[in-house]
Formats: sequence, C-alpha cells, structure tokens
Amino acid sequence: MKDKKYYGSQQEESLSYLEFGSIDYNESNKKIWGFHLHQTAYDWYMLARYTNDMVSYIKGLDLLKDENISELELVLKEGLHHKDDLWNNYQKLIGLDVVSKYNGNNSFYELGQTIYGCIEGMKFIKHFTNGINKDAISLNLEETLWYGVDISEMLNIVAAKLHSDYKLQLYDNLQEMYNHNPGVFFAKGVTLLYAFDNGSDMYKTITNSNLAIFDYSFSLNEKQSEIIGTGKKCTFHSLKDFLAQNKNTSNKIYVNSVYSKYNKEKDRLWAYCIIGDNETCKQYIEKYSLLKNNVRPYLMQNKINLDFFNLSNPYIPSENLLNNDEWIAIEKFIEN
Repeated sequence: MKDKKYYGSQQEESLSYLEFGSIDYNESNKKIWGFHLHQTAYDWYMLARYTNDMVSYIKGLDLLKDENISELELVLKEGLHHKDDLWNNYQKLIGLDVVSKYNGNNSFYELGQTIYGCIEGMKFIKHFTNGINKDAISLNLEETLWYGVDISEMLNIVAAKLHSDYKLQLYDNLQEMYNHNPGVFFAKGVTLLYAFDNGSDMYKTITNSNLAIFDYSFSLNEKQSEIIGTGKKCTFHSLKDFLAQNKNTSNKIYVNSVYSKYNKEKDRLWAYCIIGDNETCKQYIEKYSLLKNNVRPYLMQNKINLDFFNLSNPYIPSENLLNNDEWIAIEKFIEN
C-alpha cells in the first residue's frame, strides 16, 4: 500500500504517527518501543480500535442472550470508542431492513468500513430490539451483500477473514463501486471530508443507492479546506452546490433536526441526513420512530443511560410518526 492512497493531502504541513512505549516512574524516563508514520500508523491504530468495538458488541450480545442487562451499559460504554456508534448502527440496521423490504435490495455499502465491525454491531442491535418488540427486525444479515471501500489493504484483508460466513465485496478505490447499486449507503462525516475534494464525486457516491445515511459538515458559503486533528486535509463542500445537484432528481433529503447543528464560527452546518426517493425516506422515518418509541421506555425502565444510546431527546408519540420535528425536509430545516 503506497502512502499516496492515504486520505488527505500530500502537503508537508503535518503528519500522522503512532507511538508505543513505557514510562519508568522510578527512573523518571520514557522509552519508545515502536514509532510508525502514515499508512502504517493508520492501519495499526484503526485495527486495534475497531477490533475493540467489535469485541464489545460480541460481549454485549452474549449478555443479552444470558439476559444479563445490568452489565450491558458498562461493557458498551467502556468498549466503544464513540458514544454514537450504537445510534449509527441503529440507523444502518433500520435503513437496510426498510430497503430490503420495500426496494428488494438487501445490500449495504459503507465507505471506510475498516474491519466491518458494524456487522457485529447490527447483530447486537437486532437481538436487542427484537427482545423488546418481537420480530421488529426480520432482516437476515447473513443474506446481505456487504460492499466496502477502505484505503487500507490490510484492513480489507482482515475484514474478509473475520467475516468469512458473510458475502463481502471489498475495494480500496471508489471507482469500483460505481459498477454496483447498493441498497443502503453509509459514511461518517469525517470519512467524506477526507475522501472527496470534488463535490460532484461526493454527491454521485452518496446517491448511488436506494437510501443514503450520512452526516456531513457543509460550508454555508464557498468550499473550504482545513487541516484537522488527524493531520490530514479535509474539504468542506458547499451546501448550496450539493442542493443544486439534487434539485432535478427524484431524491428527497431529510435532516435529523435533533442532532444537526450550526457552527457559527466556521459558518458550517453539521447535518445528519438521509437521501432517497420520498417513499423510501418516509418508510425509514416511520420505522425509526416506531423502534425509538419501543426502545426508549425499555431503557428508562432498566435504568440504562438514554444519552449513551442517543435517545435522550424528547419522546415522539407514535400517532405523530410523520408529523414530528425530528426528521424534516432539508429545505424546511434551512428556513427555520
């Protein structure tokens, strides 16, 4: 794997590194046992981080099967790198369940899937949700076709080996995926910021599916570039340009108004979005609301932290599924 495939710029403004060592309290000195740069630093750190997430979901599933709910929050809280990982996997599972039923497309594409640990995450959430509301998710994940694009050859190999019982097609470049039409597309905002210097390419990738689920920091003026904490260049594309590309299509864009927010200092909108035809989006919103109505009271009853599951926002009555202020059309969101 050549360093040029590593996300971001080749400018010498900064670099990414990984260091491992020890500190001797008695001698008051520090020893470095390993120091790595660029792609190797990325590979080694991400492999450890996402393997830990995957193991946490495996442990969580075992606790569910043993009906040991009391330890569940601690296992996930200590094991998951990001607090919102559970919520993200909920979105993936709901989207895939909806698209496989209503669009007949049981396939999933994640940009930046690393070792595809979200499979374990989605298995955990399916078991968790069906334990609260039987058959809420009928999707068979073993029958899903899993697409992935990651810059790391090493992580792609590990992902395939860890999930040999699943149907995976993994690539290290975006162009390969233009030959496929996945049911659900998912990407984290930081991955999109790294991966696309061209806004048209980003829009094409996101909308080459029945339903796209993603977050992104849109510039509310012209395109912006910035070196962030990872040491790599990120591009913040213009919301105006993104909406212009969507204007003459059948796609609707809905924004989660609870989690999206405006960054006044940077003049950017961080938006959690779904994109698809209007009927698919409505089916998704309905499924999301129904499951939320079931899961939230269960967490409260078992004294599990709602915020950890990103469910601490106001309760939405089931009779108002499509008339709530959580998922709203992006045009209305901007107006407000």
